[in-house]
Amino acid sequence: MCAEHPTKNPHSAIMIKASCSKEVSFQWISGRVPPELGWKITFYIIAYNSKNSNSAIRADTRYIDEEMPSLILSYMPTLIFDIETVGEDFSAMDETTKESLTRWIKREAYSETEYEAQLQDLEEGLGFSPLTGQIVAIGVLDAEREKAAVYYQLSGEGKEIIEEEGCKYEALSEKDMLTKFWGIARQYDTFVTFNGRSFDVPFLWTRSAVHGVKPTKNLMANRYLSSQPWNAKHIDLFDQLSFYGSVRRKGSLHLWTRAFGIESPKSQGVTGDDVRGLFKEGRYQEIARYNARDLRATLALYHRYRDYFTFPDERG
Repeated sequence: MCAEHPTKNPHSAIMIKASCSKEVSFQWISGRVPPELGWKITFYIIAYNSKNSNSAIRADTRYIDEEMPSLILSYMPTLIFDIETVGEDFSAMDETTKESLTRWIKREAYSETEYEAQLQDLEEGLGFSPLTGQIVAIGVLDAEREKAAVYYQLSGEGKEIIEEEGCKYEALSEKDMLTKFWGIARQYDTFVTFNGRSFDVPFLWTRSAVHGVKPTKNLMANRYLSSQPWNAKHIDLFDQLSFYGSVRRKGSLHLWTRAFGIESPKSQGVTGDDVRGLFKEGRYQEIARYNARDLRATLALYHRYRDYFTFPDERG
C-alpha cells in the first residue's frame, strides 16, 4: 500500500502529486505557469520511494512540447462569466438627472416626434451604464467541470435556490451577487467572456464600488493576453475573434454561435433586449435561464477559439 506525497516546486509553481504501485508512478494533477516563462517552461516530477515516503528519489525535467499545452490548459482553472442588467425607472429620477441625460437629445432632435423616439431609446438603454443601471443576474461556469451557477435578483424580499441541468440558481441581492462573484473569481486564473472588457467587467467593477465590494482579480489589467497577469488572464472572445478589432464587422455572440453550429442563447426566444421587460414583469427565473444559455454558448465558442484560433505557445 502506498501513501500519497504531494509537493510543490516554489520556482515553477507547478503542483505535482506522486503515487506508487509496485515501484513508483507519477501523476501530474494541476499547474500554474509563471508569466515570465510562458509555455517554454520545465516542470518537475517529484517521486518517492515506497520504503521511505519522505525521500525524493528523482526530479526529472522536461520541456513542454506541442502536445502538452492542451493538457496543461485543461487543468488551469477557467471561469466563464456573464451578466444581465436593467436600467432605473426614468420617470422616478430627479429633474437634475433627467436634464443631464436628455440635454443632448434636446439639442439634436429636429422635431417633437424625433425627441420622443430618442427619449424612448434612452430609457431602454439605461441598463447599459452602471451609473443608471444595476445587475440582475451574474452567471458563472467552471469550464473544466462544466458546472454552472446563476445568481439573480428578485424585486422584493426572498431567497430561493433551485438546481436543474447542471446549473444552480440562487436569488440574491445585487451586493450579495457581487460578493459571491468576486469570492468565486479568487479561485480561478483564467476568465472567459464575450465583450467582457467593454461591458461586463467595467459594469461589475463600478457596481461593486457602489456597494463597497472589493474586486479580487484585476480583469482589466491589459487588453493583450501576453501582457496580462498570469493569475488573471481575461480572454474576451469578442476581442480575440475580431483579432483585437482588426476586422471591420465583429459579429455578435448569436452570429458566432450560428456560424459554428452552436446553440444560440436566443434559441428559446429571449434576447438581452427582453431582460428589462422580464424583470419588470417579475419573470426573474427566465432571466436566469437566459443567462445560463449565454454561459453554455460562450463555453462552446471558447472551445472553438482555443482549438482553432490559438497556437500552443500563445495560449494563456
